[in-house]
Amino acid sequence: MNPDPLIDEIREVRRIISAEFGHDPRRLVAHYMERQRKLRESGEHKFYDSRQPESESDLVLHDKPSKPR
Repeated sequence: MNPDPLIDEIREVRRIISAEFGHDPRRLVAHYMERQRKLRESGEHKFYDSRQPESESDLVLHDKPSKPR
C-alpha cells in the first residue's frame, strides 16, 4: 500500500490530541463532546441530528425515495 501524506498528517494530529488527554478514552470523548457543544452553540455550523426526524413524512416508509429537499 502506498503511503498517503494526508492520511499520515491526520493520524499524527489525532495522536497529538490523544496525548493531550493522556490517551484516556473517557477524557478524549469528553473533549470532543465539549467541542461539539461549543460548535453547535456558535451557530456557525449546521449539525444533522439523526435522532430527530425533520418532518412527519420522514417517519413513513415510502415505496419510492422522496425527492431531495
